Amino acid sequence: MAESDPGLGATLAADARPPTATLHAGATVGGRYNIRGLLGAGGMGAVYLAYDEVLAAQVALKLVEPGLAGSSDGLRRLRDEVLLAQQVTSPHVCRTYDLAEVDGLWLVKMEHIDGETLADRLARGRLEISEGLEVARQVALGLAAAHHKGVVHRDLKPHNVMIERGTRRVVLMDFGLARRVAPGDAHEVSGTPAYMSPEQIFGREVDPRSDLYSLGCLLWHALVGEVVFPADTQLAVMRRQLEDRPPDPRALRPELPAWLARTLLTLLEKDASRRPADAAAALASLRPARPLWLRLGVPLVALAGVAAALVAGGVFTPAWQPVITPHLPAYEENSDGAAVSPDGRWIAYASDRERTNFFRLYVAPFAGGRPRVLTPPHHNVAPYVNWSQSGDALLYVTLAQRGEAYSIPVEGGEPTLLLPQVLTVADCGGRLLGVDPSAPGCPTCPRFITREGDGTAREVHRFDSGDWIYNPRCDPSGERVIYGLAEQQQEFAFHAETDIWSLSLSGGPPRRLTDDRRSFDPVVHPDGRSLVYARTDAHRTNLWELPLDGGEPVQLTTGEGNRVRPAISPDGEVLLFNLDETSTPLFVHTGGQRRKLTSSKADLRHMRVAPDGRELYAESGLISGARIVAVAVDSGEEHVLAASGIHPAPTLDGAEVVFAAGAQILAVPRSGGEARTLAEIDGKVAALDIGGDGHVHLSLTRGGAREAWRVPLAGGIPEREAPAPWCQVVPAPVGGWKLAVRCESMIAMRGHLVAPGADLDETSAASLTGKVLWEASGASLISYDMSWVRRFDISSGATTDLLELPIAAAVAIAPDGAIYSAEIVSHVTRHLITNYGDRPRP
Repeated sequence: MAESDPGLGATLAADARPPTATLHAGATVGGRYNIRGLLGAGGMGAVYLAYDEVLAAQVALKLVEPGLAGSSDGLRRLRDEVLLAQQVTSPHVCRTYDLAEVDGLWLVKMEHIDGETLADRLARGRLEISEGLEVARQVALGLAAAHHKGVVHRDLKPHNVMIERGTRRVVLMDFGLARRVAPGDAHEVSGTPAYMSPEQIFGREVDPRSDLYSLGCLLWHALVGEVVFPADTQLAVMRRQLEDRPPDPRALRPELPAWLARTLLTLLEKDASRRPADAAAALASLRPARPLWLRLGVPLVALAGVAAALVAGGVFTPAWQPVITPHLPAYEENSDGAAVSPDGRWIAYASDRERTNFFRLYVAPFAGGRPRVLTPPHHNVAPYVNWSQSGDALLYVTLAQRGEAYSIPVEGGEPTLLLPQVLTVADCGGRLLGVDPSAPGCPTCPRFITREGDGTAREVHRFDSGDWIYNPRCDPSGERVIYGLAEQQQEFAFHAETDIWSLSLSGGPPRRLTDDRRSFDPVVHPDGRSLVYARTDAHRTNLWELPLDGGEPVQLTTGEGNRVRPAISPDGEVLLFNLDETSTPLFVHTGGQRRKLTSSKADLRHMRVAPDGRELYAESGLISGARIVAVAVDSGEEHVLAASGIHPAPTLDGAEVVFAAGAQILAVPRSGGEARTLAEIDGKVAALDIGGDGHVHLSLTRGGAREAWRVPLAGGIPEREAPAPWCQVVPAPVGGWKLAVRCESMIAMRGHLVAPGADLDETSAASLTGKVLWEASGASLISYDMSWVRRFDISSGATTDLLELPIAAAVAIAPDGAIYSAEIVSHVTRHLITNYGDRPRP
């Protein structure tokens, strides 16, 4: 029992009164129970948290109102209720231990559940669909245990459902209105109107199907966010329960799948004969999964008999829907996707739980258990990890300036160097596959290389200059590699404009598998017939499955957050993925103080502050669907200036915001409205700034390299501003100085100062790394990487550290010196689709 309504059930009787009997914290009852505090009170009694000195455990004690236990009929009814509750045993039903008269008081001793009621949880908002289904499934298991003993609860509602802290176990409370089912048995009208079945309201015979109607009301409230039939009075609610049909739940929550909407409406049928026949059928309609432990061959220590019978005997609905459950890790960290061992017993993954942005490699039992770290403390590990073909070692790459590939025994030991200068490594049928970031004669051309079993190395395929390869994985045969390919590296791999390709390691041209520039993270099914991948649409990422012999892809998941880095168990029964809800809240730093300006989960990048300091402009959303937003710096309120665009920058007078959209450079009024076209461009904008010379200065990606271009603010024809390797030139707002950016490659860039009147070949010796932008005065420059913001003073040549950041996605500085940072706050949790093997194959 926990802090919930402790009454033996809400009733429509008008004489329900607050309890008169009380106990006080610190009191000891019966020489055994030390009272710790009041958990709750209702018309039938008060419930206290107590410490049982004999059992050395916390329990919940219900102090029954004297008037209810003071007569022989009242005492008999109380005894019957306790005996009834004792017969219902399930992990999803609160245990009732005893009824006893202690110091002249009648006490019911019950299990103490440390958590919150479902009503408390719903007060903060409706549940995610997977969370609501899990709550309903566990409630159905509790009802099944009661119905198995012939007991109908009759008062199922959010106040009588507890969610245990930590374990998330769902427990059904309060069988005070429960009755054993008897043919022809009718009862008084009692219960809670918003969750009562029509037969309860009529005072007619009830059976387990009445509880299933209440389960439908409860699940509706959890998923839609309000009761099925809202009304001002209890009488009006009862009338609607009897007369009205529920609306289509998808009209209130469109993302509800059709099968779930049908399940809700079936549970809420007025005619009990049209509802599921029993809790087993209701549980099946909620798509229970076979236990993961049974799929993996791991013995389960204990399994409730009724639950086993329900799962074994359930009738599954014909439409497949994913059953998603949380997995390790269940805490906030930068944890990347897991790789499953060839025997299906272990998972391995990189995590920075010890130190932000410093990754080590962990291995943990797939079925649950404590992870252990494998890699040495000085190895900062790249995100992608793979198993050796034999399953006795893990392969990984360090995040050194030139990555090195290693193997390390799963049982522990020293790492062994496999390949130098690679970005990823995989075991493809006994031969090592690596991605070398540069090819001989072309430092910006990545290539696939292999090390054969005899130790010889060869180049398998060379890519164009500027191409970027993401997360290559081999198919089960080891003869083919599936990978993501972007035409240029992006700042964050997650947002790369990527498609999925396939390449035979035996030779031949690559084969393009997707053509939408928003697909990545492929993994091939163990049977080699299809692949699962992540695809970004409408600012969120979900998982899709694509047949490899041709055909249309099938969407596997829906919902908020980004589902990335899939992996499949070797038996093809379970699909793992990361639910990435990482956000980039905006912070303002002034006077040595740091204040959170917004908790928005928008992915803010390329921020600039308006000349008057009142607004900040940013690119928001994924690259495949980014938009231009304005954020009020005093309130954090955000509004959209352009539905599509990247790289916003305000004009020096603050009247317009310039940005890129596709092949155009546009300017939109600060107050919003129709954008005007400044120029058509040939290339992709990698950087955009406005200089004091009345031009928009661009860094364009063309032919695998970056080039410096400019466009008049008044509009006109773009012109090349500087030869290679200069990739952008930005004049200061005032003062005549210029910032010239030199791009030796797509990722190696350095800013140089050019004095007034000097040529680019006369740059100063001083150079700045990271991203560099002018301060409004033109007297200094601000540079930042993911961790540090620094100021470079032109007159003195001195560099000053301004502040250290955790992980910054973007930084902007206001004319008054205030610094704004969009900082990456990771929230990544691993999830499983446990019924993946039951799906229809695409």
